Amino acid sequence: MKFLRLVFYSAAVALVVAGIVFFAQGQRPVDAQEQPSDVIDQTVVRLDGLRVTVGATSSLQPNRQVGLRFQLPSIVSEVLVREGQPVEAGQPLARVEADEFASALRDAELLRDIRRIALDALLAPARPQDIAVAQAALDAAQAQLNAAYSTGSPQQSEIAALQAELARNALYQAQLQRDLAVNPPSVIVSQSIPGVGTVTEEIQPPGANPEQFESGLVQAEFGVSIADARAIAAEDNGADIGSVSSAEAGVIAAQTTLDRLMNGATDLDVQQAQIELVQAEQGVALAQSNLDRALLSAPFSGVIAQLNITAGEPAPAQDVAALLIDTQSFFLDLPVDESDIARIEVGQLVEVTLDALPDVVLTGRISRLPLASQPQLPGQQVVTYLVRVALDATDQPLRTQMTATANIVIDSLAEALILPSRFIRIDRDSGQALVTILNENGEYEEIPAVLGVRNETEVQIVSGLAEGDEVYLLPRAVFNPVNAGGPPQ
Repeated sequence: MKFLRLVFYSAAVALVVAGIVFFAQGQRPVDAQEQPSDVIDQTVVRLDGLRVTVGATSSLQPNRQVGLRFQLPSIVSEVLVREGQPVEAGQPLARVEADEFASALRDAELLRDIRRIALDALLAPARPQDIAVAQAALDAAQAQLNAAYSTGSPQQSEIAALQAELARNALYQAQLQRDLAVNPPSVIVSQSIPGVGTVTEEIQPPGANPEQFESGLVQAEFGVSIADARAIAAEDNGADIGSVSSAEAGVIAAQTTLDRLMNGATDLDVQQAQIELVQAEQGVALAQSNLDRALLSAPFSGVIAQLNITAGEPAPAQDVAALLIDTQSFFLDLPVDESDIARIEVGQLVEVTLDALPDVVLTGRISRLPLASQPQLPGQQVVTYLVRVALDATDQPLRTQMTATANIVIDSLAEALILPSRFIRIDRDSGQALVTILNENGEYEEIPAVLGVRNETEVQIVSGLAEGDEVYLLPRAVFNPVNAGGPPQ
């Protein structure tokens, strides 16, 4: 009995299965609306813009950042800024004590002013009243000389001879001074430098121009001639040598003054005065440079990010006194994989978003491409290159080290047929791109399509589809493995 029941039940099951198969084979294919369970997703080919980008993350870096140090080791006398304060280029930030340098600058400026006044006096034309006064002084000196010659004493002859000898000695001394000035001996100079000590150096001073001594030598020779003439005159009439000598000196001085006023300064005098003025101005520049070493100034506009000085304390010897950051211009160094680096070019647009400003989109351009990859860390498999991005100017409150996500725009199409990438199937054997449509018979069918540029989620359809075409995403099992273009099974 049990065996008969088992046979009966088996036959019943076989009949049910056969009926189901017969029913299934007798049904006609249904369209997509009748089989919604077969469709995973569907979309429409649309006409839209398409951009291809390469993404990377990095952090903002200022284009300029510099640590400032005092050039003169001393006590900080004044701190003029605070941390976080914006400053302009050239703005003083702090000072150290430097009284000796300030005093040296004042002395140098005073000497420069004196040299300038002397040069101006040489170049200024003589006034008529000045010439008249000089002429009157010469006339008076000449009259005094004539009066001196009219008096005399027995002892004047010997005095006149001595005066002549003194005049010759004066000429010799003038010649000796000229020789020493033209060929001066070397000198030893010792200088105390703060922070260094005493430095000793042998210096060969530059020789003077021998022409500048010509006028003095001429006057000395003229004095010898006058002394000789006076000695001869004393022998003849016994004039008062002392009075004659004084009167003759007055005549020489008055004549020299009148000649200078009438003829102006000589080229040699002007040249000498100009040289002295230039030397004085160089002295001012040197003194100012020494004093500037006591002042800490901003080399560019930015923000004081760090301040390590306090008034009354020594300036730091090892650490920077202040850290200045340019907050107006930033850059990013983006790590780009080697698979993408060949598509990166200088000048490409980059769009940047910041974690701190999620609703703000900044722009920039690729400004520099690397020649070598980054050193790989232990266990790292991906080769990367640091690409420099210069951000465009913005009024957003940017800060250094802000986390940034950047997208480098590799390609951009203003208008193209667009389809999501997940609706594309690539045949393994032929490499042909295939898309699934519903044909005129209401059957799903895979047709070839030619693809263009693509990004992470979308692809350009060059040919094979038109705007508005419906495309379906179906499970692979929906297609007959013998005829993938046939109706759903």
